[in-house]
Parts: sequence; C-alpha cells; structure tokens
Amino acid sequence: MGDREGYGWVDHEGLRDAIEADVTAAVTRLANLATAVGDADLAGWAARQGLLANPISAALTDAALAAVATDPERLAEQWRSTRRRYTANRIPVPDQLTRRYPPPTGTDN
Repeated sequence: MGDREGYGWVDHEGLRDAIEADVTAAVTRLANLATAVGDADLAGWAARQGLLANPISAALTDAALAAVATDPERLAEQWRSTRRRYTANRIPVPDQLTRRYPPPTGTDN
C-alpha cells in the first residue's frame, strides 16, 4: 500500500494547503521565539519538523538556516538538505535565502 493511499480525501477536500499553512505558521513562530531566547537547537528542531510537513516552505527553510547560521559546519549541512528538498520538488531555492544565508564556500547552490 502506498504512503498516500487512503488519504486522498485530504487533497479532495482542499485540506492539504490549510494544514501546511497552519503547521508552517505554528512552527515558524516557535522557531522565531526559540531564536529570540537564544535556543538555536530548539529553533532548528522545530524548523526541521515543520519541513517534514511542508518541505519547500521558504519560511521554514529560512528558520532552519537561521538556527545554524553561526555554525559553518551545520550551515553547510543545512544547505545540502535544503538543496536536496528543493531539487526533489523540481523548484529552485528562493534567491532570498541564498542572499540572506550565503552557502558556505565549497558547497554547491
């Protein structure tokens, strides 16, 4: 049985977009609050969980990158993950993200 079998009603009823929007809003708020109090681990965790529901959300990707922006190794890994998600969905990474969080030297973007 496929992963989405039995859940077609979510698309049919138009709920997928509403669920993604609610998850994105809640997770973005949590990540921003965590960042504001200096808890980068919580901010990153929240963003990564949200990206499971909405893998190409610019807001969640921004939060994930912001959480690791001061750590070059973690930033490089987050960029690799970001590129994989966007490539899998056949869309480019938003320019605003590459301008705000330049990929570390030696990573492709």
